[in-house]
Amino acid sequence: MDRRERLQALTTTFRLIHIPHNCVLYTKRGVNLPKSWGFNQQEVTCISQKLPAANSYYTHFTVDRHINPDAPASAPRAEAQSMSFYEKMVFFCSFH
Repeated sequence: MDRRERLQALTTTFRLIHIPHNCVLYTKRGVNLPKSWGFNQQEVTCISQKLPAANSYYTHFTVDRHINPDAPASAPRAEAQSMSFYEKMVFFCSFH
């Protein structure tokens, strides 16, 4: 696999598509489940790829944390880069 095709933490966005059901994983960011039973995680569902929302920002995911105790200390680490308001606006609008 070419390095450019590898999933990179914090920078690669990807979509999860269930081929047999023709749907894409979708979440409404900012709406978290209760801490007491949902561990403050977000609810996800699979929506039809035919819906306009299937191409929205809410169907794109990134890996923001990965813990591997077997990884060597020399393994590359990803650092989150801060973005200006304008950079964030361009980034988020690119999904619509």
